[in-house]
Amino acid sequence: MKWTPYHRFEIQSALSPQAAIEALKAHVEERRMFRVGVFPNPANDKRFHGDVSADSFSISRITGYRNSFLPNVTGKVRGTGSRSTIDVEMKLHSLVVVLLIVIMAMLLLIVGAAAFAADAMGLVSLVLLPALAYGGVLWGFWFEAEKQERALREIFNGT
Repeated sequence: MKWTPYHRFEIQSALSPQAAIEALKAHVEERRMFRVGVFPNPANDKRFHGDVSADSFSISRITGYRNSFLPNVTGKVRGTGSRSTIDVEMKLHSLVVVLLIVIMAMLLLIVGAAAFAADAMGLVSLVLLPALAYGGVLWGFWFEAEKQERALREIFNGT
């Protein structure tokens, strides 16, 4: 696990660029605001929703639960002869990043107030709180990022 909610990797596939895009399209559904009747199960591991174009994609995995730290996956498919190279980038949704910055700034202001008031116990707990919050963000992101990378490698039959 890395210390940031950002992951970039490359998949080498024996599929042609067109075949790679078609293989991905077979696992991607149209993006919908509300999804009813989806429960957590292993069948969701290769189900994504989003947009797939001729040489790029922007998707995220369909889960049966709410995870605000679910990685948004973008990628570009490049042809290298009869093979393809897929450049993939996973990151948090930009609104989640903005919200996290606001929350962390507020926590740091509270920590500063506790330090100014010389409240040692309050200061220890408030320093620990942002660390635990950041750990929760990382856990939520990497829990899904590993599943998504594994699913994409299987879809593209890549290494």
